Amino acid sequence: MARFVRWGAQRGVRGMADAGATVTVVGSDPDILALLGDVLAQEDYTAHTAPLGVGASDLTRERPDAIVIQADLSGKALLLLDALRLEEQTDAIPVIVLGALEQTKDQAQAAGNVYATLGLPFDLDDLLNAIEAAMSRTTFEARAQKTELADDRAFLEAADVLLGDQRQIMLDWVQRIRTVSPFSERHDLSLRDFLDSIPRLLNAYTTILRHDLSAADVLEHDADVARRIRNHTEARRAQGFPVEAVVHEYHLLRDVLSERLQGALDPKSIPPVIN
Repeated sequence: MARFVRWGAQRGVRGMADAGATVTVVGSDPDILALLGDVLAQEDYTAHTAPLGVGASDLTRERPDAIVIQADLSGKALLLLDALRLEEQTDAIPVIVLGALEQTKDQAQAAGNVYATLGLPFDLDDLLNAIEAAMSRTTFEARAQKTELADDRAFLEAADVLLGDQRQIMLDWVQRIRTVSPFSERHDLSLRDFLDSIPRLLNAYTTILRHDLSAADVLEHDADVARRIRNHTEARRAQGFPVEAVVHEYHLLRDVLSERLQGALDPKSIPPVIN
């Protein structure tokens, strides 16, 4: 078990853990599940565990505030991520993924419902901090759930396409980004360095499409979405990219989305969806 978990120097109940907050841990290793369940209980969370392969609808019974998934080589974790994102009852639940393989972590990071990815072995403090941060504010998706669904069929169909293909869209976008300057010169940046907050932004966009919301109003007034944009911009500046490069990123993302929707929607529906 030590090869999966690193213990911090000191432990204690975290003062910011919401009273009664529920965390569900999903994985294939029963020892890790038992350990994390005990640790979360000690930290004043209500902890539940479930085997990898469980369905998204099964996880809703405990009404988790956050979900931790230990990814393995089977691909079941990625399937669960997609299922959670597609279910209206679970699409706003933040997910933390534990993965040993770089490819698994990259694939997970490309999903818009993933708040953080941690490698194996992982520090318990890092996991607890990620859970606490994920639940420290109400996400845009959770607030949007309280609004009406859009009555325009084209917007609902577009949202379904983007939700279903979200991880692949992100990976396609990164491949395109890597071919243009100044990003093509930065061979030192990993896939997750490129992704940073972009999947979370795409997740917000699909939520805007699904609900009767104004994209301009959300971008201007929603603090959570604004924070995602700001975090992405700050990450790029820290990596040495100018603001113009960030703008170009968004233009390329728009191109990828437009191309993906062209094959799935009536061409007349695409302009109002993308604009």
